[in-house]
Amino acid sequence: MTKGSLFFLLFNGIVSVAYAGVRWPSFVRSVQDIGNPACALQPAGCLCSGFCPPLLTCCNNLCVDLQTNPEHCGGCNTVCPPENGICGGGVCDPICMAPQIGCGFDCVDPATDPLNCGGCSIVCPPDTPDCVDSVCVSLSVCAPPNLECNGVCVDPTTDPMNCGACGTVCDVGDACCNGVCTHVQTCNDACGACDIVEDAKCPVDWECCAAVCQDVLNDPANCGACGNVCPIGDSCVAGVCQPPGCPPGQTMCLGICIDTTTDPLNCGACGNVCPVGDSCVAGACQPPGCPPGQTMCLGICIDTTTDPFNCGACGNVCPVGDSCVAGVCQPPGCPPGQTMCLGICVDTTTDPFNCGACGNTCPIGQTCTGSTCGCPLGQTDCNGICVDTTTDPLNCGACSNACPIGQICTGSTCGCPFGLTDCNGICVDTNINPFNCGACGNACPLGGLCTAGTCACPPGLTDCNGICTNTNADPMNCGGCGVGCAIGAICIGGVCTTIIPPP
Repeated sequence: MTKGSLFFLLFNGIVSVAYAGVRWPSFVRSVQDIGNPACALQPAGCLCSGFCPPLLTCCNNLCVDLQTNPEHCGGCNTVCPPENGICGGGVCDPICMAPQIGCGFDCVDPATDPLNCGGCSIVCPPDTPDCVDSVCVSLSVCAPPNLECNGVCVDPTTDPMNCGACGTVCDVGDACCNGVCTHVQTCNDACGACDIVEDAKCPVDWECCAAVCQDVLNDPANCGACGNVCPIGDSCVAGVCQPPGCPPGQTMCLGICIDTTTDPLNCGACGNVCPVGDSCVAGACQPPGCPPGQTMCLGICIDTTTDPFNCGACGNVCPVGDSCVAGVCQPPGCPPGQTMCLGICVDTTTDPFNCGACGNTCPIGQTCTGSTCGCPLGQTDCNGICVDTTTDPLNCGACSNACPIGQICTGSTCGCPFGLTDCNGICVDTNINPFNCGACGNACPLGGLCTAGTCACPPGLTDCNGICTNTNADPMNCGGCGVGCAIGAICIGGVCTTIIPPP
């Protein structure tokens, strides 16, 4: 039984005894019996309705005050309920002192009581077991930006099972980017991962295909669109599959592979010759003055890295059928160090889609180095996923070494976020946690608050033997801790007040 319950029963019993009715001494009844023979029929009752003192009424053989009697409040047999056990002016009033309210036989504070949070019988659920300002909350605070979802601290900005809010689950294959479910398999601005730096996003005219940026204008495996594979031997030119011939980006003009974006003799199309002095830039003739990366040859701006008539230098003409690659004439096929895979020349020592051999694709997140798939520098392969064991809370310091719930991984070591303290494996804020106030295990008094690491009772309450008590109303601590009121007295304003004279 709580202290409030004890006080309630004691006080209610005192009031009931005080106002249960006025029973006159036996000698008075004897005198009255002589004066009124009707009273002889009820020798144990009141002195008959005509003989009750002024302002009292006879109810069930008792003279009672209908203005103050809680068993006959305002009328005979009108009993005040436990939570409104005081009768004043013929109306049942609450017996509990503010801010407490009566719930059954208990006086409770609805602002802090988790069993009556905000009102009687409103019980806080397990996920928010604490009552603060009449609202159920969890004092086991997760460090921002984390949230507590089903008793677990999660990051709603990255957790695909709680993306943006608890219970918001992203579709399979999607990632949670800044609290929003994102199609990292197809989104050009977040291809393969969230928060990609600007220069690592898919370039213009490229597409995100299965979480990898692809050049759909030149990739025969994704020609024009993701998954559109050109026939074996064909190349992809401007997003269109082309039969065998010139390498990607070049066009066959009179039996010679030409880059029509830079060739002034075939600018934009075979046979489109630019005026003398003009250059060809992005397939359009430009006035004199060569742009960066081009060289003036006989008054014409030439890209000597690709022009077969000026390959590597003005006037260096490649043999018929050869192409100019990186300023060197190359016979039909791939240049040294590259391999033809699905009609495109690739370097199998570094290409993550053809690592070591055509079609050998590295897992997402891995790179190809020396023809072998592996994690980038600074990351570790944990069950086929590249992770940074210095910061990954699921693989902290080593694969599968998961940090306890609520902790983070810093420098390969699990620990509590900044501002929180590890108390028996749980990260808590000792500045506000009433069970670990200022230090682990330092619990505040029952009903007390923890502010800036110091325990204190709420305004108006005093710590009496580990319980925050209202010394203005508690008859066991009236005016000060341990000051108990005598039987028959209540505590009002910190002063014991006798409501029934002692017998």
